[in-house]
Amino acid sequence: MTRGQTLQIKEQAYVELARAAGASSTRIMFRHMLPNAVPTLSVIVTLNMADAMLTEDALSFLGFVVTPPTPNWGFDMRAGQPFLPSGYWWSITFPGIFILILSLGLSLMGEGLNEMVGDREI
Repeated sequence: MTRGQTLQIKEQAYVELARAAGASSTRIMFRHMLPNAVPTLSVIVTLNMADAMLTEDALSFLGFVVTPPTPNWGFDMRAGQPFLPSGYWWSITFPGIFILILSLGLSLMGEGLNEMVGDREI
């Protein structure tokens, strides 16, 4: 994603104008290209964080990622699952709610950044 964004920005007219004006490659990269790539990359990072968190929690719920002393909501849900028939519903409900809230919050933050950034150029 970063490479594609950089290649797209590299072909913009303002980069060509800076190159024609004699700006160095370092100046073009830090003054023209980087400020235009950071907003889009921050959106991608927040959306990927939500995906990574959900994947890690799902794998730890299945018993593949986390070892017992490490705190993790997926592992907490797995540890509370045997107590669910006994009526201890909160041992699995609250970690699930926290996973939902955090992943939804990260996704909404990424979507909000996406709408705020749009296709504007600096």
